[in-house]
Amino acid sequence: MNFDLQMVPQTFDMLHAGLAASSLLLLIIA
Repeated sequence: MNFDLQMVPQTFDMLHAGLAASSLLLLIIA
């Protein structure tokens, strides 16, 4: 498996965006 270093920041960005979106949703619902 060839691990691309360019893929790491992208996946971290997507993960961070998802986390921020879910926390925002929780804040809005609560």
